[in-house]
Amino acid sequence: MDDARSATESLLADKPALEADLETVLDVDADADGWTFDDVPLDSGAFGELVSRGAVEKDDDGDYRVADRSAVRAALDGEDAVTEEDGSGVSMPSLSLPSVDRNAALALAGALLLVVAMRSFSIPSVFRGDAVVLSSNDPYYYRYLVEQLLAQSSGPFDFGVVSEIEFGARKGEPLLVAVLWFVSALFGGGQYTTGVVLAVYPVVAAVVLSVLLYLLAFRLTADRRVALAAVVMLAVIPDHALRTAVGFADHHAFDYPWLLLTAYGLVVATDRPHVRDWSGWLAVACLTVGITGQVLAWDAGPLLILPVGIYAAGSALVLVATDGHPLRDHAPILLGTCLAAGLVWLFHSTLDWHTDLAASTPALLFAGVLTVTVLAAVFTRVGLSARSYAVAEAVGGGAVVAGAFVLLPNLESTLSGGLDFLFNTEGIAESQPLFQGDLGLVAAPIFWFGLLLFLALPYLTWVTWRAARTPSRRWLVPCMYGWFFLLLALIQVRFSGELGAFVALFAGLGFVHLASVVDITDPTPHVLSDEADTVSARVPSSQRTGLSLPDRNSLRYLLVLFILVAGVGILFTPLKIDLTTIEDEQYEAATAIESHTVEQGSEYPENYVFSQWDRNRMYNYFVSGESSSYGFAQSNYNQFLIETDPQSAYERLGNRRGYIVTESKWISDGMNESTVGVRLHEYWGSATDGFSGLGHYRVVHASADGSIRVFQVVPGAVIEGNATAGETITASTTVTISGAEFTYERRVTVGADGTYRIRVPYGTEYRVAGTTVTVTESEVLGNETVSVGNATERYS
Repeated sequence: MDDARSATESLLADKPALEADLETVLDVDADADGWTFDDVPLDSGAFGELVSRGAVEKDDDGDYRVADRSAVRAALDGEDAVTEEDGSGVSMPSLSLPSVDRNAALALAGALLLVVAMRSFSIPSVFRGDAVVLSSNDPYYYRYLVEQLLAQSSGPFDFGVVSEIEFGARKGEPLLVAVLWFVSALFGGGQYTTGVVLAVYPVVAAVVLSVLLYLLAFRLTADRRVALAAVVMLAVIPDHALRTAVGFADHHAFDYPWLLLTAYGLVVATDRPHVRDWSGWLAVACLTVGITGQVLAWDAGPLLILPVGIYAAGSALVLVATDGHPLRDHAPILLGTCLAAGLVWLFHSTLDWHTDLAASTPALLFAGVLTVTVLAAVFTRVGLSARSYAVAEAVGGGAVVAGAFVLLPNLESTLSGGLDFLFNTEGIAESQPLFQGDLGLVAAPIFWFGLLLFLALPYLTWVTWRAARTPSRRWLVPCMYGWFFLLLALIQVRFSGELGAFVALFAGLGFVHLASVVDITDPTPHVLSDEADTVSARVPSSQRTGLSLPDRNSLRYLLVLFILVAGVGILFTPLKIDLTTIEDEQYEAATAIESHTVEQGSEYPENYVFSQWDRNRMYNYFVSGESSSYGFAQSNYNQFLIETDPQSAYERLGNRRGYIVTESKWISDGMNESTVGVRLHEYWGSATDGFSGLGHYRVVHASADGSIRVFQVVPGAVIEGNATAGETITASTTVTISGAEFTYERRVTVGADGTYRIRVPYGTEYRVAGTTVTVTESEVLGNETVSVGNATERYS
């Protein structure tokens, strides 16, 4: 076998274009016990080369066969293989441990440590004593859901509980919640354990993604330098680091590994399309698991598997143009999408995960792939042109879409809602376009990607142009994914996370190319060399570029080049992560409210915290544990702050009259003293010139710097008395809380009947018209009236 393998490797080294022909011959040989020249779609020159170099031999009956299938396969894969027995139709991998490139392994470990380090700036803000303070707002939604499941389940293997996930998450991110619940339960559950699991899961996802990116880059380029550089570039992309940072337990990090696993499966399927080959089954497994996980991870997951369908259409067009074998070459993709469709529907029908429409999208994807593949097979057999096939493909795709609208009556409304979500969502940072006007055409992408997007785009364009000219189905995968997510990011920057892995891939390729141009390293990556075969075919194992330790000068220059291209990203990453962490003052406010509500003995919704929506879930989680929604705050908080009628503002709260958090940054310059926001935050609700003060809000906490103030909403007690009509009566008291002391006043004008009523929120002594009036806590909470003469009666 060694001789046959050596001969094959020598052949591929001399003529790399023959790799595709060898693959074709292997496929024919697997299906027939002996065959003739007419059975293989090779020209006589290529076939003669295979025979003369010993890869193919002629038997005594005059038939041809591959001399040693295992040896040829090992030469193509660059892997060890066992000698197959006669009659075996499948080449099997060796059961011995593969050899490990020590330099490459150490370098990859270092790159993964960099990935972790760049996502760890938030650790001091997340782990505070015995509390885990997750970043941002939405992570508290998933924390709430996981804790609800833990309370309902008897242990990690009580899988029936995953069908009881809250309706919104069951139709939104069911797999994410189920996995987080399982891991939390496996480690014993509990609030702290759950917090730790949610805090570290994004970094674990980033490490898994980095490994997949390394495998994808190496599979495409056969260059460990590019694969390693891609991981390093991913480490320093600011937006990706933010979305996979410690504590940022949103759904985004969970989406990314499925995406790369699917893309890797497509590349493997292109390289080794025969499902009887173990690599073909690897492609099927990656596609099945990747598509299934992608759809079940997020309600917008169906959008993220759309590139599979786009790739299948482009691949089919290439196969028609090159007289390929569509049914054979698309077999792993067809099988993978079919199995994924079945698995997703199984989860949907048994656990009620996702809507019928979302659960049907993998089946629609399979139907689309099947349609373009069968059409391509027909056009190839008949010998029609690729141009005519493109027209037929468009018609066939249209037919699949039309059929989907007929079979799925909710598709139109769902599609309309999805488009509205993409193009008309406002008020959320991640809904802005990548090149948003506020930051400018250049500054905005730098804030999200550093300089790496500008490094990656020329190489994405270059490789796309080369792949289109060759044409190359394998490089169509990353190019198509890159352009697809760039388009989505141009609409909403929330998709910059999905784009990040492919920016890292092409930025890594660009980095190695630049290093070779300035003679820091050698050779130029194969895909960028002048030979077309380096784009269309997998690089033979004999030509794969390993990883050697550079000398001291080269290492110095390499470090300078890295700082030039990645330095901005390194600087911006901690800044972006810091923007999402919970500020000390905000956490102190949350704990102060929690302590106060314990003293009061109040429960949800009486202790609901009313705040700006982007921290609302955090406040309510620490106070009551009820962090499932910020909808009320998003709809009402800003209107409450700018309200000029105190009674209307109070009524806006409805039955959520618990606590109100005000922050200096939300009290804008456009608010004047007549607004409730300014009267609360700037004047503690006390009277000012022209305004009588507010009687339903009492301060319970103020940060040391005054940036945050917390007020409890109370019915208030009413001080009632008699005085001269038209006279101004003032009720005042001194309020002392930790870090602040002020005089609280309310003023009213005596009515024509000679009576006045003043609502006050504090249970304390007031000076009223030269008299001391004592108001008790129970009177404040009971909406009672206190007469200046100490008579008490109900007032409504």
